[in-house]
Amino acid sequence: METFKRRQVVDFLVDELGYDAHLTPWGFYIDMPNFEDTGRAVIEWRVSERDIANLNGLRMPRGFVGGAPYAMDELRAALACFTAERGIMRGSSMRIEPA
Repeated sequence: METFKRRQVVDFLVDELGYDAHLTPWGFYIDMPNFEDTGRAVIEWRVSERDIANLNGLRMPRGFVGGAPYAMDELRAALACFTAERGIMRGSSMRIEPA
């Protein structure tokens, strides 16, 4: 199911980071350069619609609004630190487990 928030995440991954990303029934499929830029890394992000909707507010201290940039920065950092060739990320935890 494609929704506005899911489309925002795909647009961020494709337009901002230059990764090949698309929606799947279970979340996102992300194909990106590997850590050493010598090949490709594939990550399956198994995330529910509710997790995507909550991303904007999960990591914001009280009193701040607009958590989307901070959530996307955290996603960028998680992807940049991933060193294996295949991985699975579940929910909004931003932890990638090697597959």
